[in-house]
Amino acid sequence: MVRQSLRDTLSCLTLPMHAALYTLQSIFKIIMHKHEKFVIYIFFISCLLSAAIFASRRVVSNSALIVASGKVAPFLTALRSCHSQPQGGSFTRYELYEFFDYECPPYRKLVPRLEELETRFDIAVYRCHFPLSMHSNASNLALISLALQDRKLDAFHAKELSCNEGSCATLAMQWTLKLDSSVSNWREKPRTALSKVRSVANSLGVFSTPTVYVYDNATGNMYQCQTFEAVQEALTRPR
Repeated sequence: MVRQSLRDTLSCLTLPMHAALYTLQSIFKIIMHKHEKFVIYIFFISCLLSAAIFASRRVVSNSALIVASGKVAPFLTALRSCHSQPQGGSFTRYELYEFFDYECPPYRKLVPRLEELETRFDIAVYRCHFPLSMHSNASNLALISLALQDRKLDAFHAKELSCNEGSCATLAMQWTLKLDSSVSNWREKPRTALSKVRSVANSLGVFSTPTVYVYDNATGNMYQCQTFEAVQEALTRPR
């Protein structure tokens, strides 16, 4: 009795499904009959667009993209305005501008490899805070880092890059309490600086971290990079 009722239920469900599939098949045949060339054209264009998007993602992730020479001057002006204290000499062959987020896992992995490049090449490094909204502690940590500036910035930077999500929140809370008790209105200037960096990032089309711009003073070329391989490629290109 139970088996028979199950069979009846399944048969009741199967009939509407077959009817729906038959209807969709009929509609598709009508469209193909009347607009066959149009459907094939749309399919062909979709394939080309998909291939172009895939190829562009590979280029961005694996290669250093050169910035058009006519745009280098405004790019440099905008990038240099993000951070006034570079790490390295004042006059170097290369300038690296890092848009970073303390809680960004790819940036954390990239940092030690970039530091290795700093020992091998004549580089001045400009770090530009670009906290992403998906990371709950990133904005507070950026504000704290900007407020510390030269006082304990290197120690803070090293500690922050080694912490996990829980300890990031603890670190942010500890430094917030310290600054609240010792510096009045300490968030005001960092917020202005952070707003300036966001404005520059928007004008450059920066939407993720890490994003690194490499400027070669010897050739006048600038490259946009998002991986270590791309940065290394930009630094080793012939003059």
